[in-house]
Amino acid sequence: MTLRHEREHLRQFRRYTLPGMAFLYLLVPLPLGLAWFRAYFEMQGYAETIRASAEVYGAAYVTRPVFREHVVSQFVTGAYGWMWPFRGRIERWYDAVAASVLKEPTA
Repeated sequence: MTLRHEREHLRQFRRYTLPGMAFLYLLVPLPLGLAWFRAYFEMQGYAETIRASAEVYGAAYVTRPVFREHVVSQFVTGAYGWMWPFRGRIERWYDAVAASVLKEPTA
């Protein structure tokens, strides 16, 4: 799961370049509290984490409250420097990703 998450970041680096990613991830608009680009990039990475978790542990795994809270807390706590203070927004994003995973056909 971690490797899939990080692979998404490698794709971002390819798209935005190292200087671009460093600038956007670390400095825009702020390094703490309201880091829109960091939250955006991590949403893409954690969406891949959610998908990989469903593949490994089963789709129902992503509906577990403890897993949901773990992912949400990465955005709204000090784990990534309180990158996004709006818990409700992150919870809605998580629920949308989880719903899309649950709709995907199983192999």
